[in-house]
Amino acid sequence: MPDADDLRYQVFVSSTFRDLQEERQKVLQAILEMKAFPAGMALFPLADDDQFEFIKREIESSDYYVAIVAGKYGSIAADGTSFTEKEYEYALQMGKPVMAFLFHNLGDLKGTQLEDAPEAKAKIAAFREKIRNGKLVKFYQNSDELKTQVWQALTHAFKLKPGQGWVRAKKASGIEDLQEINSLQKRLIELEAENAVLQASVKDPRDRLAHGSDAARWTVQLQPERADNPEPSVIMFTTTWDEVLAACFAQEFPEAEAAFVLHGRATLLNSLPEAANSKASRPLHFASEELERIFKDVKRQFLGLSYVDVRMHGNNEYWTLTQEGKLQIALLRGATR
Repeated sequence: MPDADDLRYQVFVSSTFRDLQEERQKVLQAILEMKAFPAGMALFPLADDDQFEFIKREIESSDYYVAIVAGKYGSIAADGTSFTEKEYEYALQMGKPVMAFLFHNLGDLKGTQLEDAPEAKAKIAAFREKIRNGKLVKFYQNSDELKTQVWQALTHAFKLKPGQGWVRAKKASGIEDLQEINSLQKRLIELEAENAVLQASVKDPRDRLAHGSDAARWTVQLQPERADNPEPSVIMFTTTWDEVLAACFAQEFPEAEAAFVLHGRATLLNSLPEAANSKASRPLHFASEELERIFKDVKRQFLGLSYVDVRMHGNNEYWTLTQEGKLQIALLRGATR
């Protein structure tokens, strides 16, 4: 019988995909550094019910199960349950040692890291509460702390609840064992490559958002110019995200005023030479619903970039620059070498 040093365990990692890329990458690092094999649906971001049958087999063949849950509920299966929750339930059903890690304070999350729809919010709250009542639950505040917690939890589990694992090639008893080990070694190489790609791509997920001198474009309907000609004209509104940011924070104002300033400032309108029906010699009048649509796009972008915090004052919604937003404004207005 092989001793503990000859065993290689398989650890199934369950999480939502887009919001937890950095956390998942850190957990994969921990598992690989422990010379174990990571597995999980997070490595296959396209989820469907047929694929879940494959995932069930992966859970069955795994020795341990790790769940990472923050503010997103994840992709929904046909029965209305997220694949992440279905994985969690199946791991419990199979009697796998389950280790769950919850992001500590949802108030620290912003934008796309949280659910918007009331139904999804209720589901993630219920799922978090279900996990909270489990046997082994820990709370993390950042990806580095999560990596340490996963390392500690797995080290403890490997000692107290040793799984079946996979044996080293030198301890294999037959051709089938050697073939299985070769397959696992190939898989480990693939996973290490995946880990390297993830590490390079998720240093800051916000880098994937348009910002700075990247173009901000909208196709916008204008208000009719004359009552006898109700047909609205259309222009291509083109500027940069830096220009939008600078226009929004020329001063502090309620959101309703920000929409007017954003679309009325000459600095922005003068950057629209590509208008489909360009009449730059006179003012452009935007329909109110168009202002609202574009303003929501801008708000979503700046929240995603962590440039702004949003707060209510009376019936008005104000934007406040974060430290990152203040730095970006300073770079726009200050001298550079």
